Amino acid sequence: FQQQHVRRCCCFSRGTTGRALSAAMAICWSRAVSLYTTADTTQNYFLNPNSRISNSSFTINRNTGVVVGIESTFDDTGVSVMNMAGDVLGEELISQRKVHAKTGGTIPTVAKELHERNLPVALDKALGKANLRVDDVNVFALATGPGLAPCLDAGLSFMKSINEQHNIPVLGVHHMEAHALTPRISDKVEFPYLVLLASGGHCLLLLAKGVNDFERLGTALDDSPGDAFEKIARALELDGGGMELELLAQRGDELAHPSSLPLASKRTCNTSFSGLRTVFERKVLQLSSKSALNVREKCNIAASFQRMAVLHLITASHRAMLYCKQRGINLNSFVVSGGVACNQYLREKVELLCRYHGVQEHFPEPFLCTDNGRMIAWTGVEYLRAGFAPMDDIQEWKYTPKWPLGIDSSDLVEDANISVRTVYKTIGWKK
Repeated sequence: FQQQHVRRCCCFSRGTTGRALSAAMAICWSRAVSLYTTADTTQNYFLNPNSRISNSSFTINRNTGVVVGIESTFDDTGVSVMNMAGDVLGEELISQRKVHAKTGGTIPTVAKELHERNLPVALDKALGKANLRVDDVNVFALATGPGLAPCLDAGLSFMKSINEQHNIPVLGVHHMEAHALTPRISDKVEFPYLVLLASGGHCLLLLAKGVNDFERLGTALDDSPGDAFEKIARALELDGGGMELELLAQRGDELAHPSSLPLASKRTCNTSFSGLRTVFERKVLQLSSKSALNVREKCNIAASFQRMAVLHLITASHRAMLYCKQRGINLNSFVVSGGVACNQYLREKVELLCRYHGVQEHFPEPFLCTDNGRMIAWTGVEYLRAGFAPMDDIQEWKYTPKWPLGIDSSDLVEDANISVRTVYKTIGWKK
């Protein structure tokens, strides 16, 4: 069960002895089991699948062992072949975005069918580039959640078939942990470090203390930043989504349409983009009701929205760094990953924030900011190096669409009551 229940157990039983201690432990164990068995079946109260009973007899060469990562959590089919030294031997990525663009969004059942078609192809191509066969693989690493249930089902069914035919062990990987560990592929990012995962489906602020050891300082209360960027781009009738919005913003006046900072009265690291999105969607409707928006107006709206969205992320990140400092945690780095991490405006402001706090910023290369097989393979390598072994019962596995990463410490952040005023002035943000 989650570590917070262990903590509650320890606190509850402190100061008791003998029968009282046994009773306290029994009550807490019963509570934890109840949470696991009565919750929504999509929830997973273990930190990751490798916390369960695993294959203790498993061994792998620490340098030449081969790990294959499989990614199918959303609309990208990714396969990467990697050795235990972290070298990429071959990989393949098949995107579904052109297909889904025709329908205006990802249709889960269609995405599943495409994954079922693409997974065997991607695996064959990746292994071919590595000059390897399936039987040369020592371990498969599979993203088992979070994600779209039909897409996860396609990946898990494919993996079960491979396991049944070739008896190759499998590691279950948390998709968001893979994003959080990605910078360690190429950079010497040492624990502990702070992570901002900002994408079309998630927004998390995490304290990474080790492999499979995370604290969740903040999370999205509603819309993710990537989703908000896409919807404002759609309102502006931009075919290129968030990327085109960013390009327009470069030519606009970011102070043309001022708005309130989301959650300004809350002293947390949580984020909320639904209100901000609604404000700018209404602004578009208001201006376009009189006449079609010209390029200048679109640029100003894009720039103003981008400024407030990034300021919201920077404010939450600033508070997270102050919280870690208050707790005496010496952060080595600040990692920004996920699709939104490709935004250059965000990167500029992160650099200012890191310069103020004296930490090193790390951005994975753009290819690694979006979903891919390499990050899953790398997380498999990290798990194995940390001593986790593949599980024995893959045929009994279930995917986990909703799967919180790490221990929820957001209430501790709020209790710290850290005031953050005009962060743009604090870190030297000129406007």
